[in-house]
Amino acid sequence: MSKLIESMKQEFSLFLHALQYYSRIPVGQIDFCEEKLTPALRYFPLVGIIVGGLAAVVFALFALALRLPQSVAAVAALAAMILATGALHEDGFADFFDGFGGGYTKERILEIMKDSRSGAYGVMALILAFLLKFSLFVSISSSQLPWVLVAAHSTSRFTPILMIRNSQYARVENSKAGHTRRKPCLLYTSDAADDLLCVDLGGRRITKKKTTHNHILTRRRSNTSGASTSHLH
Repeated sequence: MSKLIESMKQEFSLFLHALQYYSRIPVGQIDFCEEKLTPALRYFPLVGIIVGGLAAVVFALFALALRLPQSVAAVAALAAMILATGALHEDGFADFFDGFGGGYTKERILEIMKDSRSGAYGVMALILAFLLKFSLFVSISSSQLPWVLVAAHSTSRFTPILMIRNSQYARVENSKAGHTRRKPCLLYTSDAADDLLCVDLGGRRITKKKTTHNHILTRRRSNTSGASTSHLH
């Protein structure tokens, strides 16, 4: 029982790492460890559910409770999403278009993407993205949109995990997304908390190995399939 409780505490710690790193939602004081960011990726979709849930609550408050126009509620929901994530995804989105819009070589693209300044491509991409989101928000039924927000935020955060698992990391030097160099896997432990069932997110293989739980949390899987991790930003 004590091992099971310890296992649950470790998993909750991973969840808090994911929530703290990928959002601005306060989680209190935690024993932050960069080694935990890779296994914490499994909770990325759960972070999306929370962020989408906050946006859904804000939308419902403005549109259904206060009975304001749906366009006003849509803007409020967009603002809630940005505040909840600290514009993390918008920043990366703008960097992506700045890099590929202004660079012609891999090195130049990565150099532009690392620049903290926003260029014309990034700004225009953000404007068009928000116009598209706003248009979708006002075109979907106000009673259905809250559920759509939760589902969209969750599924959109599952796709990057697959990309990290199956794609090549572009940078050679260290970066703030360096933890994505290591390939994530889904980990399940037995009641004894000493059996590891590791299922590749790419669906390639299933391995079972005797190990300690602490080793599970910091384990770096070798690149047996020839794929490394991805993240251009």
